[in-house]
Amino acid sequence: MTLMIASLAMSIFFIGIMNIIADVYERLGIRSRDVGLAYLDLRIPELGLRGVYIVAPLLALGITAVLHLLFTRTKLGIAFRATVENPDLARVVGVNTERILAISWFLSGFLGGLGGSIYPLFLRLAHPNAGDDMLPSIFAASIVGGLQSIYGGLIGGFIIGLSEKIVPSLLSPYWAGITLYQYVVSMAILITVLVLAPRGIMGLIKRT
Repeated sequence: MTLMIASLAMSIFFIGIMNIIADVYERLGIRSRDVGLAYLDLRIPELGLRGVYIVAPLLALGITAVLHLLFTRTKLGIAFRATVENPDLARVVGVNTERILAISWFLSGFLGGLGGSIYPLFLRLAHPNAGDDMLPSIFAASIVGGLQSIYGGLIGGFIIGLSEKIVPSLLSPYWAGITLYQYVVSMAILITVLVLAPRGIMGLIKRT
């Protein structure tokens, strides 16, 4: 809990720094807010899709497969799991838990940065607070899928992402402003899963 609060505090701090830098650039006449990056994306005429819609899902599947192999087929992965389940016992058997935690922070930062480099390609206009807009969806996807499983984040991400787009589009003929409340859909799914399956979908699958 302490690390989570510290991470949120650092996130707020760096977002503030980015906004200060963006304001300085704006005063210098350099456009730094609401920058369009979608034009950098490649288009696939044969499929009628932008490249990011192909690359992002494939990248997510590839990363999930690599993490699965890492955590189940390597000594480092076993050390990760031992550190998470019982750090004291892991230290007794010779696992350098401090090094494992450092590697885990590096992996988290790397994967977060990788996702952050792809996300602006989905946006018409990118801005310094773009990451904050995703926080409700990220929390919902993580908990809905299950925090104890690598596949949970992937499954939860697809469920939340598709729901936030499909449900508002289905209701838009009856309520024109429903698209502004797409995060309500993810929160509703999150609450439902917490009530029916507190450990998420993967926890429910493992239990059955």
